Amino acid sequence: MLRESGKEPLARLKRNASWSTRIPQAAKIGLSFAKRFQGVTLYVNKRAAPHARPFENQGKPGQFRHRVFGQNVWVNETARPFFYEVAPAWHNNVNKGLGDVVDRVNRAHGFK
Repeated sequence: MLRESGKEPLARLKRNASWSTRIPQAAKIGLSFAKRFQGVTLYVNKRAAPHARPFENQGKPGQFRHRVFGQNVWVNETARPFFYEVAPAWHNNVNKGLGDVVDRVNRAHGFK
């Protein structure tokens, strides 16, 4: 049920990053039930798509600079934000969905 809450935002993130061949495949839903952090996260595997974070540019349009591999030459690249646009809409809806999940689990285990 928790994973289900992230499927729509994940699909939207993948559509936003459809210009890349690696980012959509590297985007995943993470679940954690650890003592210090419990929740659902969307993330992009940095090993599968190392270019995702620079192109995201912290959700801001514009340009970023990077070195050309193996050379002392710097170039400007246009940012293509795809992640931060999805997060606010999901964050607003996820709390209600998680509350519903907790209520359903509690009822299933005999709590009223």
